[in-house]
Amino acid sequence: MSTGKRIIKNSAALFFSHIITKIINLAILLIITRLLGKGGFGVYSFSQTFVIMFMALASLGVNALLTRDVARDKQRINTFLGNSIPLITVFTGISIILINLTASLSGWKGIELSAIRIFSVYLIFDVYSRHFISVFRAFEKMQFEAYVNIIEKSAMLIAAIIAQKLSLNLLAIIWMFTCIQAGKAVVAFIFMRRFFQKIEWQFFSAETKEIIKQALPFALLVVFGVISGRIDVVMLKIFHSDEMVGLYSAAHKLIESILFIPENIVSALFPAFAVMFVKNISDYRKIFTRAFLVLTILAVPLSIGIFILAPEIIDLFFAAEYAKAVNALRWLGLALFFIFIKYIFAASLNAIGAQKKFAVIMGFSM
Repeated sequence: MSTGKRIIKNSAALFFSHIITKIINLAILLIITRLLGKGGFGVYSFSQTFVIMFMALASLGVNALLTRDVARDKQRINTFLGNSIPLITVFTGISIILINLTASLSGWKGIELSAIRIFSVYLIFDVYSRHFISVFRAFEKMQFEAYVNIIEKSAMLIAAIIAQKLSLNLLAIIWMFTCIQAGKAVVAFIFMRRFFQKIEWQFFSAETKEIIKQALPFALLVVFGVISGRIDVVMLKIFHSDEMVGLYSAAHKLIESILFIPENIVSALFPAFAVMFVKNISDYRKIFTRAFLVLTILAVPLSIGIFILAPEIIDLFFAAEYAKAVNALRWLGLALFFIFIKYIFAASLNAIGAQKKFAVIMGFSM
């Protein structure tokens, strides 16, 4: 199969799966926002965001490195996993300790602290899921990622409906989602198993050190990106109230639901970019230019449309108590254009080995 056809196939698999999962995700959002109210949803969003900000330390940027390097040399999968799985296990454990220690020292109490602790357990399974999914991307078999995501979101929707019927509280909902994430990790591992013969376990060998060295710029990118994209929720929690966090997060979740478009395109392009840059630079430049134009054409009307129709969008999806989320949605809608474009530059720079330069750019932006 040619590179172009392979990219189209992978993009299509992710695109249709993400349409399904985003529709399901929107249904989950509508249920949760109504069930918890803007205050409860604010606590949910804050605690989730607080934990996500530690994700880079847990994965250490290894996922992007795995996708790039194994895409170039499929034979590396056995030794790479043998080094990377013990590595992320250790750093995930360190992350869990830091999350709970920081939360306690920050003065969070009661339901916020409990929610953060549960989400820290959620993080463990999320890290493994993402690591296994990066193998699908390295082998350019995105249909397996599609299967895993659809299974996860379908289970979460069922859990949300059950929570609504039983009027479950915030902590019970988070525990249900955590159990589903554990199941996702198991399913992802089962699918991943077909791509390697036997993991060659190497605990902190010379190759492990090299993986850390090569992955560090990717880890910095995740750190800078997460802080830039998530610190707003934490700031609102500190300076304002749970209700304010809930209003802002409602608008933010709608914008996140649209990001599957650049995510799909970039996920399909990333391994192809890594190979083409080494083997055929002209094809790399051609496909990059086309992808840039496609994302621009998609982003402009979306940004303008969200800015103009923000009141109608909020009224359509949320209860009356979320009406003040309109202003947040308008500004986030304008930011959407730049976020779309950032995806293609990020994928390109990381794929060609310029992750250090991109890390500097992201650090300055943060």
